[in-house]
Amino acid sequence: MRGKAIELQRREDRIVQLEEELKHKISEVSRQLTVKEEEVVNVKKRFKEERTALEQDKKKQQQQIEELKARCEGAENRLIAIKRDIEDSPLSVIRGELTQKNMELIESESRAKQAIEDRDEARRKFEQLKKDMVQLKKQLDREQKDTLQRQAEELEKLKNDIRNK
Repeated sequence: MRGKAIELQRREDRIVQLEEELKHKISEVSRQLTVKEEEVVNVKKRFKEERTALEQDKKKQQQQIEELKARCEGAENRLIAIKRDIEDSPLSVIRGELTQKNMELIESESRAKQAIEDRDEARRKFEQLKKDMVQLKKQLDREQKDTLQRQAEELEKLKNDIRNK
């Protein structure tokens, strides 16, 4: 019986030892679980902080975009106003008038050139007409001379005929 009591004592010691190991393992697992929970909480907290930071960055960037758009629009309006001022400036008006005067000058030169060509053509025709008239006059003078000479000869012949009769 004593042997049974010793064996029972050993079994009881063994059970106590196993219970201690189990408690130790449970506390170790509990401690690991607590660490893991803290890590999860920290990760969630970091994620939330990063998301908040990203949202803030997004808002800042959106605001910068809006500011840049406004500046761009303002610059565009100023550029249009400057172009309008340049177009309306005295220099621009003078340039426009100068361009118009140049066009008028070119047109006048073209008309003058055409008038000179017309004058030269008329002069050439006049000279040709003059030559033709001189030639015609010479021909008429020759014909008139020939006619007068023939008439004179006929008159002389008639005089001779009248004398001879």
